[in-house]
Amino acid sequence: MNHSWKRTRVVTGLAIAFLALLAPQIDAHEKGVLKLATRRLVPGDSVEATGQRFSGRATLTIELVGIAGRTRLDEVRTDSLGAFRRALVVPANLSPGSYRVVVVAADGDEVASVDVSVVARASAPMSSHVHEENAPTARPLALARARSPLVTGGALAIIALTFVMGVTLLRRSPAVESTFNAGSKR
Repeated sequence: MNHSWKRTRVVTGLAIAFLALLAPQIDAHEKGVLKLATRRLVPGDSVEATGQRFSGRATLTIELVGIAGRTRLDEVRTDSLGAFRRALVVPANLSPGSYRVVVVAADGDEVASVDVSVVARASAPMSSHVHEENAPTARPLALARARSPLVTGGALAIIALTFVMGVTLLRRSPAVESTFNAGSKR
């Protein structure tokens, strides 16, 4: 048997053994399924969350992720089948908007997520007097606008510069064009 053949077999055997030992570490936890009773959350209310197909007896953190960052909602422990059920309290100070409810494993990996929207709590019915004051009108709204000459001038300068650069790139000098055409005729 050739010496290089033996070396190849030893290296292959070591690589297989290394991958076999590393395999449990690669798939340390399973991706699960997170379900919520509703995807429209109201600040201050609670929502029923159920999870399935997670690693058995795993500790998971449930977070609400939005533009302002992450808010921890709860920490759960799955049963032996990898399932859990928990009522999550939606923080009362959340702004309306789009969020994601994320399940995070102990090592920091996101193992499940659900897109949700936070909606404002419906207010109490108004009296007829208050209602008339807030009735729609044909008057335009007096909204303050950003009228900074620096921002407007900067935007116009960027547009003009982009236009000039585009025209410059589209125009080719005759020397480059003839060299290019001469090279393609070969």
